[in-house]
Amino acid sequence: MDRFPADRWFAQLAQPIGVYMITNAMNAPVLHHATLAVAALLASRDPYDQPQPTKVCLQRYLEHKQKALQMVRYHLESEDIGGPLAVAIAFLLITEKGNPDTRRVHMHGLKSVLQHLRAQSFEEENTALPPTLAPLYWLSWSVGIGFDIGHATIEGDPILDPLPFTADYEAHNRSWIQQMCGLSINNEGVEFAILLCTLRMFIHRAFHLAAIARKYRASPSYSPVHEAKIQRLCCQLERDLEEWMSRHLSLHAPALFHSPPCDNTTSFLDYPPIPMHKAHSQNVMIEYHMAKLYVSFISIPEIGPGPPESRRFEHALEICRSLVGMKDRRWSQLAQHTRLFQLFLCCLAFGGMDSFAVESEAAVELIKASASQDWGFTVEELFYRWAQHCPGLPPISPDMFPWLSDCGNKTAIVAIQ
Repeated sequence: MDRFPADRWFAQLAQPIGVYMITNAMNAPVLHHATLAVAALLASRDPYDQPQPTKVCLQRYLEHKQKALQMVRYHLESEDIGGPLAVAIAFLLITEKGNPDTRRVHMHGLKSVLQHLRAQSFEEENTALPPTLAPLYWLSWSVGIGFDIGHATIEGDPILDPLPFTADYEAHNRSWIQQMCGLSINNEGVEFAILLCTLRMFIHRAFHLAAIARKYRASPSYSPVHEAKIQRLCCQLERDLEEWMSRHLSLHAPALFHSPPCDNTTSFLDYPPIPMHKAHSQNVMIEYHMAKLYVSFISIPEIGPGPPESRRFEHALEICRSLVGMKDRRWSQLAQHTRLFQLFLCCLAFGGMDSFAVESEAAVELIKASASQDWGFTVEELFYRWAQHCPGLPPISPDMFPWLSDCGNKTAIVAIQ
């Protein structure tokens, strides 16, 4: 469970979180079996250093998953709801990668559990979660939100409630990360984690905004008043994002984004390559560019680079340059769907045949090259499912992206994360 891409920032988080979860799982059978189920599933797909043969790993995965599901059901029926149950359900989401119906059930279950835990803390007249619950609550939400974003791109609207961007949001994140990781993570690692958590929260809010926009625009009573509300919400989200991002980059950029220089010759088309010593900072910046692109399409649902002030082309170009320059293209199961969807947004921003055809084709080729082989949808099918089901996006036609239909053997990729 602690095998993340070879990035020193992720390693600071993965290893102590893994130790923390194993320690807590010893006294919580539901979390114990959910943790082992995830670990066995990940081990079965490790191409380099499997602890046991694939068949054995998969048998252990199914065994512990079944036990975890039985215990989840018992906890819910007996109303014995706590932090270990929330994390167990979040972990079970990881095991339902190719089963959207079951994953949807787990998402609704996680939502109910998180709402119960939050309501329970307020009933006890606490404005904050108890110290023993907070790390498990926030970890569950952090895992769940990634899958909720993936769910929305394929199946429609997000399920988990959006978190408000309040003054104490960063304090909550800092507290649970420090409590879970202890002295094994330094201040730079904590700030990096907060950057990623908060950017993902902004992206999740954008999906909720997109769902609102789609509902208004599809309503028979749609009017200029509704459109004005959509634009106002888009402006507010962008303003919050820009103010927060500017403040954090000014405070933490020197520490987070400085590493020994290293040459990188991999480039996106003929554009300058991203220096490899900036690779870890790009994990943060890609999330930022994704949020900016998505909000732009919600505000102006049209294919192409849009008005100059939207800077769609620049955001899309930075995403493509960064993803091409990443040394390890074997993205983790938790990150792969996000990376592919980011490239999809780049395709829309480049505009296909009607705008920047060369860049559009190159972005399509990146999706093909980065796709897994065992997910069940072709690249073309997934591309149009994104376009049809993801809220807030403009309609597209096959002639805009003709490169999708020349997939040869129709490369199959996962339906949803």
